[in-house]
Amino acid sequence: MSKNISCYLALSMLTCWSGTLWGEEPRFKIYDPGTEEIVDYEKYGEFRNVGTAQFSYMIFDAQGLALASGEGIDPCTSVTNNPDYKKASEAGLLKGDWWRRVNTGNPQLDYFIWTGAGDDPGVRLLFVGKALEKGGHYIHALKAYRAAMILYPDSACWSAGGEFQWGVAEAAWNNIANLLRKHPELNIRLMGADVISKGEESGLQSKVNPGRLVRIQTTATIAETNVVIINTADAGATNEADAVGTGEAEIGHVNETNVVAINEEDAGAPPEADAAETNDANAALASEADVVVTNTPTPAVQMKQDTNYVERVFTGSLDEILQQRGTGTVQLVQYGNGEWRMVVEGKPYFIRGMNYSPTKVGTVPWEWSWLWGDENVNGEADCFEVWLDVNRNNRQDEDEPTVSDFKLLKDMGCNTIKLYITDAELPSFNYLVLRKMFKETGIRVIVGNFVGAYCHGSGATWDAGTDYTIRRQRESMKASVSNMVMKLKGEPWVLAWVLGNENNMELSGDVNATRTNGSKYPETYARFLNEVSKMIHAIDPDHPVGTGNLLTGLVEYYGRFAPELDYLGVNSYIGEDGFGATWEKVKQHMNRPVVIAEFGCDSYWTKKGPDEEAQSSYVLKNWEDIYYNGAGQPGAGNSIGGFVFEWVDEWWKDSLNYFEDPVSKQTSRAVFPMPFPDGFAQEEWFGIMGQGTGNASPYQRVTKKAYYDLMKVWLGELGQGKEEPGAAVME
Repeated sequence: MSKNISCYLALSMLTCWSGTLWGEEPRFKIYDPGTEEIVDYEKYGEFRNVGTAQFSYMIFDAQGLALASGEGIDPCTSVTNNPDYKKASEAGLLKGDWWRRVNTGNPQLDYFIWTGAGDDPGVRLLFVGKALEKGGHYIHALKAYRAAMILYPDSACWSAGGEFQWGVAEAAWNNIANLLRKHPELNIRLMGADVISKGEESGLQSKVNPGRLVRIQTTATIAETNVVIINTADAGATNEADAVGTGEAEIGHVNETNVVAINEEDAGAPPEADAAETNDANAALASEADVVVTNTPTPAVQMKQDTNYVERVFTGSLDEILQQRGTGTVQLVQYGNGEWRMVVEGKPYFIRGMNYSPTKVGTVPWEWSWLWGDENVNGEADCFEVWLDVNRNNRQDEDEPTVSDFKLLKDMGCNTIKLYITDAELPSFNYLVLRKMFKETGIRVIVGNFVGAYCHGSGATWDAGTDYTIRRQRESMKASVSNMVMKLKGEPWVLAWVLGNENNMELSGDVNATRTNGSKYPETYARFLNEVSKMIHAIDPDHPVGTGNLLTGLVEYYGRFAPELDYLGVNSYIGEDGFGATWEKVKQHMNRPVVIAEFGCDSYWTKKGPDEEAQSSYVLKNWEDIYYNGAGQPGAGNSIGGFVFEWVDEWWKDSLNYFEDPVSKQTSRAVFPMPFPDGFAQEEWFGIMGQGTGNASPYQRVTKKAYYDLMKVWLGELGQGKEEPGAAVME
């Protein structure tokens, strides 16, 4: 019998052993779930230096913690006693590379393999949690993520080439936020958490406040004159207060009639009140407890009865405006309930965006511009002369008419594209193409300047990289931005400006690196962005300005040193479940609206071939989170939209080496691990449109499943009774 057949039979046997493996939920059995659903870490140890880079958890009772946590969750090792684990081990199924056991379709086997993975323990727990989540064990998955955050706050996972890293504590926070959003039936909320990660020469530094998990029940509505503080023990961060109606939120005050701790020995008084009023963050970290919110109904303000959050819903229009950024055509407005909305010509505008860079096969974008591309020399830009290859036969048939890219974008519900302009492109920038686009479709543009990314505008060499501490380079970049804004500010298609593209990435030789030292000198970089933003506001008060960021890195510096920034653009590829704590983190540290400037997934499953279903599923789940956090929705209320990456496959983007890539061939060699369905990024397959064989480029468009699926969602939001987020308060 061959080895492959043996493994197949063993896998089949494992499925039989686990009777619930392929059931609805859960898909397999946890034999030791632990004695506590929400582990009370303060019973078994001590939190130290909460909210600092020196955060740690000192275990005093390892045995008690293990019993409370259950199998697969450190420090418990009882998974080896799980009968299914033993059988899988005896069958030889637990050997091999654990990195190949990510989202394989068999979460039980993934779970078993990752519990014994010889990797960083924090990374191990993250993937244990993900396997548990896939298997329907949501409470146990929360335990795994929470343990990773608390026990291994300094853990990091490195890129394939070792050029950059991401922090486990922040990833765990994101996973918890995503899981709780998707499963409100758990009645659990994470209160007061915060993680700030920053790469240093000595390694990753993370300031960690683990917050606390609480079980929430909304049993009634909130009285108009009362103050409700649910998060009474957030380890040093500002308490979450809800000032309703005419009531005022007093930080540190707990209304004893509204918050009741169930799992405390002394249930007669609010046990966290003293801790919340002290400056000792460690004392303020209360035990994990149940919270019940109760009060008298009021006709003016209602509580949403979603069990995952407690939020005010205003039944009428909202008059109070906390701040209005911009005075012209495009404004960003924050209302009295803290929610943000983009307003264009007096109406709410939620960005349904697309990163647009349709590079012709056989070329690179710095040598061929779609704004000027006219391959058939008929005086019309090629982007207005594409055709849908509906039957995928790589030729234009009679029933496949010529159409513009922008008509196809509008037809799917897209209202915005994003593009960057370099100094070399500006003198001959073909704004006539965008004028025609706007006239025919109404699609607007967020216009970007790299401000030193990839050395554009700074005058720096590629080897040296842009240096924000050098005055000459800063002045050069300011001049570049000024020239761009002066030339384009009056164009009707301009929606906003964006500065940089992942300039906060560490200075490295990685093929995707942006070649700046913004992460090394974060205050200098943030102050520079503030200076440039202030200059733009003076030149053009009609359009907001933001920065294009890698995840939420440096957000605390932007909050302190860049108040002129109007919004934060976030490039985020952290998994199909969404963007985790991104919304809350920006809310805490910057108080600006968020646009997800890049999100998406490739359509090629490594070693299997094209997989449009996986790409579409990923994109739609990401969009669900973006919309969920928009104004008037259940989430944070600070999302103003997002941009899918990207419109069409670009064949020059082999992630191994851009400059040696065969640009006339669509490569599929995976060298860049990412949290995608197959665990890798295929850089040349990100488009929701393909280019067929490439022979009919730049005209041929092959629609992928994501195009039609996203069309259904976007048009559904616009045309099936759903208003733009925040529309009600604009009346």
